[in-house]
Amino acid sequence: MKKLDDVIRDRREDGEERLLEVARFAEQGMSAAAIIHEIRQPLTALSMALQMALDISQTCHSEMQDIVKEAIRLSGRAELLLERGRDFMTPHKERVEIQILDAVDRVMSMFHWHVRTVENISIRQHLPADLPHIFGDRGQIEQAIGNLLSNAIDALSNNGGGTIHVVARSTAEQRIEIIVADDGVGIPPDARAQVFAPFFSTKPRMQGTGLGLYLVRHMARAHGGDARLLTDEELQQLALGPLSTGILIALAQGMPSGSEGEGR
Repeated sequence: MKKLDDVIRDRREDGEERLLEVARFAEQGMSAAAIIHEIRQPLTALSMALQMALDISQTCHSEMQDIVKEAIRLSGRAELLLERGRDFMTPHKERVEIQILDAVDRVMSMFHWHVRTVENISIRQHLPADLPHIFGDRGQIEQAIGNLLSNAIDALSNNGGGTIHVVARSTAEQRIEIIVADDGVGIPPDARAQVFAPFFSTKPRMQGTGLGLYLVRHMARAHGGDARLLTDEELQQLALGPLSTGILIALAQGMPSGSEGEGR
């Protein structure tokens, strides 16, 4: 007959194995949900672009061509995300030199038609021309900026419009900081501590997956930095008028030390 200590040890080992199995399934589910989130963004923009093409096809041929070109580019981006689906949650091995101004321009071009379909929303850029380059995964950095911009647009479109500010700056700590801020209703105080948690969302039900900011922080840490909410004092120091919400991404200027894991 087994001693009590042996029974307890066996039960503990069995419980630990079951916990590891649950964790493996949870990790797979997290990756699948992340892929869905990232595919949804370009496909939504693609749908809007094609709808606009239908609306104006008989009145403005040149503008029609621009929209169709944008639709083709977005569909190609969606296909790329599908190809990268299996390893999306891990950083790409290939790191290239990236100019943040170019990355922001590419993201802004993706949201050009999206913003045009929403009334009373404007986007202002505050990007110095002499920003240092960084090394990283271009797709992940652009996706992080896009997630922040998408969140801001959604927040303002649900509350009558407003202004979004995109700010970039370098720091004495050899980092590039990118800030996306808006003058909407803001994040409820009791939700601020949870905004980067997976599957947490302040959006209406069925509108958000709760993974956008989680992925932003994951990407930032993979590039030797981090992501966080700005305090009210920090928003005032931007001197851009009344602002309610601001999220900052910090990225290392050089190649993150160590392997391609998270940068902290």
